[in-house]
Amino acid sequence: NGPVGTCSGAMNISGKGTPIRNIKICNNVIYKWNWGIFLGIGGVDGNITFFNNIICSNGKPFGTYEPTPSSYSGDIAIYNNVFLSTSGSNPSYDIDFTKTIIPNGSSLIIKNNILGFTSPLNSGRYIISPTTVTGTLIIDYNQYWNSKKSDPYDLQGVSYKWTDWNVLGYDIHSLNNIDPLFINKSGSYSESQDFVLQSTSPAINKGIDVYEVTQDFFGNPRDATPDIGAYEYVVQ
Repeated sequence: NGPVGTCSGAMNISGKGTPIRNIKICNNVIYKWNWGIFLGIGGVDGNITFFNNIICSNGKPFGTYEPTPSSYSGDIAIYNNVFLSTSGSNPSYDIDFTKTIIPNGSSLIIKNNILGFTSPLNSGRYIISPTTVTGTLIIDYNQYWNSKKSDPYDLQGVSYKWTDWNVLGYDIHSLNNIDPLFINKSGSYSESQDFVLQSTSPAINKGIDVYEVTQDFFGNPRDATPDIGAYEYVVQ
């Protein structure tokens, strides 16, 4: 765990013949990389959880990669992370599960995350959902920020506006295109402290309790109504 510096790609999680199972990726800071976390979905053969990570990349914070649509076994959970792209006006995405198949008996759960773009000129997508879903897909209690695209949500190759996305049952309790009010002390979203929430942040107490995440990035306890993102707001 810890900060990771500048280059073209940061964390590549691939089985390479050895199954990926029963691991936790947490409390990492990745910034100024073209790619943040890449998950070789075909190698997943058990539960994997991502939480309390801060990824502020030049391009794409989180994605999967496979040459052809691939399925996995187990449950993938993405909780209480910050995924931001600093790609300026160039379209990008925050989470991409292109060419992923959620098979029967497996799940993908995305909760309590802040996803967005540091530039209000970006027309990127917040989420590109799996190609095929026969298992469980849960997306809720997230906060989205700064895409000017009218339909920044994708499910199985179809783009959706916010209201239509809600009709599908996704992000019913989430916040759409609302500034999370990070303190951004450096002014460039380049330090882990930049993603601490201001006292007036709309992300405070808007998450949902998940048993896997009992502390925030700094080790502060999560309460029954946790904040969205990697940090719990603490009154100074």
